Amino acid sequence: RILVERTAKQCGLRLSRFLTNKDLELYYDLKQGRHDVGYISKGWNDPGFRVGDIFDIPKHKLLQLKDNILTLLKFCATRGVSVTIDETKEGLQLHMDSVIYSDGFNKRVFEQVLHYVNVCVQKAEELMG
Repeated sequence: RILVERTAKQCGLRLSRFLTNKDLELYYDLKQGRHDVGYISKGWNDPGFRVGDIFDIPKHKLLQLKDNILTLLKFCATRGVSVTIDETKEGLQLHMDSVIYSDGFNKRVFEQVLHYVNVCVQKAEELMG
């Protein structure tokens, strides 16, 4: 927790909504100024941290997603970001995330991973209109 808090501060990020439970050793929302820029989490048995963001797609845009999903998946994969899809009452959620192993967690790597997650979210916004 201390490592994440110190590194986030070095990156100019604010952490909010700390959570710990039986599954998660830690979870924080990441904010830059007043803007949400994703999250960081770590499970108790995970070898590192997961940095990601969630992109919501309403039901009325599902056909647009169908036309663009392969483009988005390839775009994100080439940046080290995985995309998983969950169904919700309102439509779908794209979970975009990347992993940083604990021994490689530092300011430079954290900034780079967060940058690529945000680039993928921006690409999803662009493709979904």
